[in-house]
Amino acid sequence: MHPVNTHIGKKFVHYVGTPTFVGDAALLQPIDHPSPYVTNGGWVTTSPVVKYDELSGRLETANTIYVKEQ
Repeated sequence: MHPVNTHIGKKFVHYVGTPTFVGDAALLQPIDHPSPYVTNGGWVTTSPVVKYDELSGRLETANTIYVKEQ
């Protein structure tokens, strides 16, 4: 059996700083989110987080993969 590829069709968004987790969501500062409803550089609350890699900072929600800007 092959692992499920959960990131097919998801947009990649970069963020700065360290996310803060609130319940099953995260607060973070995106810098290139394509949505007109998101203020890049400001704090946003993500949809529920489905995966988080503490070492790389990669954070995945239902629709987006957030990648920590180095």
